[in-house]
Amino acid sequence: MSRFQAGALVVYGNLGVHEVEGVGLRRFGDESAREYYTLRPYFSDSHDRSYIPTAKEGALRPVPRHSRRKPTLHASKRRSCLSRRGYRQRWQNIIRHCSTPMIFTST
Repeated sequence: MSRFQAGALVVYGNLGVHEVEGVGLRRFGDESAREYYTLRPYFSDSHDRSYIPTAKEGALRPVPRHSRRKPTLHASKRRSCLSRRGYRQRWQNIIRHCSTPMIFTST
């Protein structure tokens, strides 16, 4: 019987938080089939998967319930993103209103 079920969040070594996608028998190369955890990085949209033998589940630690929220963008970071967007719009307006002859005329 495996310690973690599908959907559980675990910390895998120093690679961070992963979600257990499933537990099942897998065969790699010429070795006999063994039971593995299929792990997916939790804070990433990548399609990477890690396969950890259930016999080595000591490398996995459960994630405490109070820390299971995905990070949100802090309010100060949101403001800076908006101000950057404002900068971009202002520069686009300046460039749009400049006429080409005005830029290349010599005085």
